[in-house]
Amino acid sequence: MLRIVRAFWHDQRGIALILVSVTLPAIIGFSLLAIDMSRVNNLHNELQKGADAFALAAAAELDGSSGSWARAERAMATLVDNESNFSTAGRFTLTSGQPGGTQRCNSAGHISWCFLKAIPANDGTKITTANQANYLADANLAVGQAETRFIQVTVAPQGFAAIFPASFLTSGASDSFNVGAVAVAGFTSGVCDFTPVFMCNPYEMDEDGTNDAGGYTLEQAVSNPAVRRRLIELRKVGNGA
Repeated sequence: MLRIVRAFWHDQRGIALILVSVTLPAIIGFSLLAIDMSRVNNLHNELQKGADAFALAAAAELDGSSGSWARAERAMATLVDNESNFSTAGRFTLTSGQPGGTQRCNSAGHISWCFLKAIPANDGTKITTANQANYLADANLAVGQAETRFIQVTVAPQGFAAIFPASFLTSGASDSFNVGAVAVAGFTSGVCDFTPVFMCNPYEMDEDGTNDAGGYTLEQAVSNPAVRRRLIELRKVGNGA
């Protein structure tokens, strides 16, 4: 009997099965965590890209002129088309709307936004509900549009359901949470890095008054959003000019 016990004690056949049985739950758990991390990272990346696109589209219209809030809302509603995946809602398209362009803070579709007159001097300082009043544009439409230089866009948080059973580990853990994104963009003017060239003013009225350019100088055209989108075409002519 002692010989049988000793032989069983020294027999190592099948030891791999024991090791695999012990480590298999950990391997599966880490695999599920890796999948969940990849899914939530993709969801946040898509929401952040959507927030950035909405903010940039709106910021291009914030030139301080009358109607800039309405144009910014129109740009977000009509120029941006961004899809998102991996939320509990499945695949859906981020949308905006045009609620009127008269309020400094509003919401439509899957986003909300606020028009800002300034942003924190330090990039590490977040714009939150506690300090947002310091940066909001004036509630008066005319005054607010004139001083607006930035827009803050917030994407509505989307639900995310994890595959990893977190609630199995502890009763206080949750298998689901929300993922959102925030973006801030502003309007500014710049000069392209381009070799100085001679060009005719496309806004200047002909001497005989036959064109419909309007008789604007380039400076006036740049400051007037109603006419500044007229194109200037650069052409290469003969002799390498």
